[in-house]
Amino acid sequence: MADVGVRAARHDDVAAVASTQIRAWRYGYRDFLPEGPLEQMTGKAAEDLWRRQWDEAIVSPPSRRHRVLVAVEKVVLDTDAFPALGPGGVAAAAA
Repeated sequence: MADVGVRAARHDDVAAVASTQIRAWRYGYRDFLPEGPLEQMTGKAAEDLWRRQWDEAIVSPPSRRHRVLVAVEKVVLDTDAFPALGPGGVAAAAA
């Protein structure tokens, strides 16, 4: 069983949010932008910039009405159920 939902982002989420944005840019714009401009938007310098901007948006939003939200999913192992696990067993399911 999975526990899913949405919550307000926390400072600890900055790296994951920035990483998700960079992966989305690399995938979404790979057919439209030449490698140079795409690298400028997704390379190390850009990643540092995105992290600072997401950190500011999460920690100090421009108003009380602004929030960065993150989707979350956590696998919950139900000990009363009969588990059927694939490769990796319980360790893979818990990850």
